[in-house]
Amino acid sequence: MKFKIGDEIEVSSREEGYLGSYYEGTVAMKISKTTCLVEYKNLIEDDGSGPLTEITAINEIRPKPPVIPFPTEDLSPGDKVDAFDNDGWWIGTICEKKGLGYVVHFHTTGETVTVPDTEKLRMHLDWIDEKWVSPKFGVRGWTN
Repeated sequence: MKFKIGDEIEVSSREEGYLGSYYEGTVAMKISKTTCLVEYKNLIEDDGSGPLTEITAINEIRPKPPVIPFPTEDLSPGDKVDAFDNDGWWIGTICEKKGLGYVVHFHTTGETVTVPDTEKLRMHLDWIDEKWVSPKFGVRGWTN
């Protein structure tokens, strides 16, 4: 996929301890056919001077997923979701409902967290062949 300057994207991390996480950002500059400069939305420079920017490989970038409304009360154990935690979206599985939120398990890190606010949950979608696919509902063919 070709990205343009200003496109809202998510970057997958391939670092140990961060697998299964996506960080929101914007394409700030195209560097080459295989890399671009990304400015992150929620990550800041070590010195606190502003948003973190870094050169990122295109194959680690996907478009920002569409917002797919879904009734959070329909979530049940085993459902695959993305949960916002530690400045990024992490792929997880619902374990149980807890109060107004949910307990979510992240398989890549082995952590289990309580997500108290359902606004920090979204339907998990995979980006396959330039289409968004829902593991729960099958191929829907959402595109950006």
